[in-house]
Amino acid sequence: MKRFIAACILGLLFSQITHAQESSKIKLDDVKDSNRVEGEDVDEVITNSLLRASSGSKSRWSIATAFNFNGGSLQSPLSEDRPNVAASTGTIPKSNLQGPLSIKYGITPRSSLLLSMGMRWIAPFSSSGPHDFEGQRFDADNPYLTYQYLYKWLGIQSQFQVQAIGFTNSDLLAKGYVGQLLIDQENMYEVGETGISVGASTWVALQAFNKTGPVGELEDVRTDQSDYSFGIQPCIEYEINDRFNLRGVTSLWVFEHTRDMVPNSYFQDKVYQSFGVGITITRDVYLFPNISFLPDDIRADKTNVGLNTNINIF
Repeated sequence: MKRFIAACILGLLFSQITHAQESSKIKLDDVKDSNRVEGEDVDEVITNSLLRASSGSKSRWSIATAFNFNGGSLQSPLSEDRPNVAASTGTIPKSNLQGPLSIKYGITPRSSLLLSMGMRWIAPFSSSGPHDFEGQRFDADNPYLTYQYLYKWLGIQSQFQVQAIGFTNSDLLAKGYVGQLLIDQENMYEVGETGISVGASTWVALQAFNKTGPVGELEDVRTDQSDYSFGIQPCIEYEINDRFNLRGVTSLWVFEHTRDMVPNSYFQDKVYQSFGVGITITRDVYLFPNISFLPDDIRADKTNVGLNTNINIF
């Protein structure tokens, strides 16, 4: 009799728990429905896995992070030193871990605003801390405000962004960095049913500084102050299946003007090749372990390894 009563009680508890779970699921679905941006499904415009994940959730309000690890060389991936393979300005010569957190507001299914801020950790796998580094090991990671628009033209999937950045990295502040206006256009075109997609990243960056020349006994900081730059970086992808794809990016044409140069003159960064494996966990979670190297000087100590992620929450 006691076993029968206990079984009845357990059955009643189980039914209540099940009912509560179903009610919670219904309420959660209601919240998701109320948070959706009404209109077209943008996934019918953008089908590329990386573009989808990097553009953020389809919800009206959402949170995202672009957790990135910028490691050392292939020879020593967890080292505190990170080679500047492109010889570009404003580059951190140390491995670092970045964790920006973004709040996204969807204006329409195609257009949105993102406010991002986060933290940066220099040489995360070094027990003694970074050496010969003019900055703090932990600091705020350059907050930015982004306007984004997604569209498709002539079969080309496109992501257009205008981004205003305020510099807070301690090493860049020491060199007079104040802010940046970035205009970026991402393009991808699927080649029929081959699984191959080709495209390019094109951008223009304008930067402001609050130091104009030599500071005391220091070298002229203008040599590392690029007040305007632009680039075209072709890329190619091969989709192995719905989960994995191979992606290569060539930093082919990147030009910079530093403040010590005469007007309308530029120097070209070194051409480097990036190659990695894209891993689509879900529509809103994308991982990209990668390596960068110089095609004309392939050496293990002249490489960069990294892990880029896009994680969108609700």
